[in-house]
Amino acid sequence: MTIELHSISNAFSHYLGSNKLSERLAEIVQALAEESIQSTSLRNLIPLQEDPEYLAIQSDLLDLVLFYIMSCLEDHYLTPNEASNIYYPKTVFHIQEEDFYNHKNAQMVQIQVV
Repeated sequence: MTIELHSISNAFSHYLGSNKLSERLAEIVQALAEESIQSTSLRNLIPLQEDPEYLAIQSDLLDLVLFYIMSCLEDHYLTPNEASNIYYPKTVFHIQEEDFYNHKNAQMVQIQVV
């Protein structure tokens, strides 16, 4: 599987234009919108999990991944490439599956219903 940068870029361009974001989060979303998901500059914007700053934005990062998942599910079908694409923001954002259930349980239930 390959990353469909265009798909990621389109989704986060829309997110950037429709949400009020903190400066740090706006930088992250801008990098995603500019098709730089694999760039070092994007990775440098994400604090390490051990950093207290990470805890301050973890919920927002989870929201970004959930937004992307929901945008992939708009047509009620998850293609293999979309499934592969979801892996990359999770990795870059240092997100583990249990983070969703620990911090975004209500949203996870909503996704399961879709």
